[in-house]
Amino acid sequence: MTERIQSPPIDQPGHPERPFQSTDPVWSDTWATAAVDPDSKQAFNMHILCNSATGKTRHSLLVVSGGRAWRDDTYTDTLLHSDLIDVELDGWRRYSFKQKSRDIDIDSLSNHEPIDFKKLLTFKNFSLGHFEVGCHATGRIGGRTFDGVGLRDRSFGPRPLGGVGTVTTVIMCTMDGTVSVAANVVHGSHTPLANDADTRFAFKNTPEGTVVAKPDEIGIRRFPDGIVESLRLGDDIISLTEEIGHYTYAPHWYPSLDTSPGERRVYGHLLRFYAGHSKQYGRMAGMVDMGVLSPS
Repeated sequence: MTERIQSPPIDQPGHPERPFQSTDPVWSDTWATAAVDPDSKQAFNMHILCNSATGKTRHSLLVVSGGRAWRDDTYTDTLLHSDLIDVELDGWRRYSFKQKSRDIDIDSLSNHEPIDFKKLLTFKNFSLGHFEVGCHATGRIGGRTFDGVGLRDRSFGPRPLGGVGTVTTVIMCTMDGTVSVAANVVHGSHTPLANDADTRFAFKNTPEGTVVAKPDEIGIRRFPDGIVESLRLGDDIISLTEEIGHYTYAPHWYPSLDTSPGERRVYGHLLRFYAGHSKQYGRMAGMVDMGVLSPS
C-alpha cells in the first residue's frame, strides 16, 4: 500500500450543504449514503443529484427489505426536501432521511474522517472532486429495525461519459465499523471486462489511518457474466459470500449524456448488496455498483 494520507477534519467545510454554481450542462453535485444490514437482510441507497445549470434536483431512494427491492424517484426545486423524502445533513457527521409514506427513518453516522479523493477518479474528460467516509446506519425501514454499515460520499464536477464502458464500485465495511474499503475501476468502451481496467483506485480506512492502494494492488474477480465475485486489495481478499438483494435501473435523468456527436447511449445501473468476508478482517457487508453504458 502507498503512504497514509492526511484526512481533513470531519467538521471542516468539505461537504457543503449546497451545490456549486456552474453553467456547465454536465456539471452535477451528489450527496449519497448506502448501507447493508445482513442480519435483517435489508439495504438502502439514498442519492441526491443536483444539476447546477438547471437548478433541478433528483431524489432517489432504493430499498431492499422483506425479500423484495424497490426504488422511488422524484424531482424537486429544493435540495433537501421533496414530496418523496426529507433529508438532513450535518456536515460530514450525519446524514439522515425520512420517508413517511413507507415508514423509513434512517440516521447514517460517519465512522472516521472523510477521505478526499481529489482528482484521482479520472478517465479521459471524466474527473470529479470526491469525498468518501465509512458509516454506521441505524433506524427503521417499513417499521423493521435497521442496523447496518456502509458508506457516505459527496462528488462534484463534470461527468462526460464519452468513451466509458463500465464503472464498477465495490464498497465493504466490517460490522463494527472499524474498517472501510472502497474500490473504483473504469473500463473504457473498447476494454472488455475480462481485461485489466483502464483506471483503478481504492482506499482502506482502519484505526491506524487511511491508505491508498497502488493500481497493481487492486483486482476484481468476476463470474463469467461479469458479476463481481471478490475484491483483491493488497494481500487481502474480500469475498462476496451472500447477496442480500439487487436492483437494476436506468436513471430517469443524468446530466452527463454529452457523448460523441451522433452517439446515443443508455446509462444503466446494477446495484447488488452483500454480506462478505475478508481474510484479514473477518465479516463485512457492503455493495457493488456497476454502471454500464450501452448503445440505445
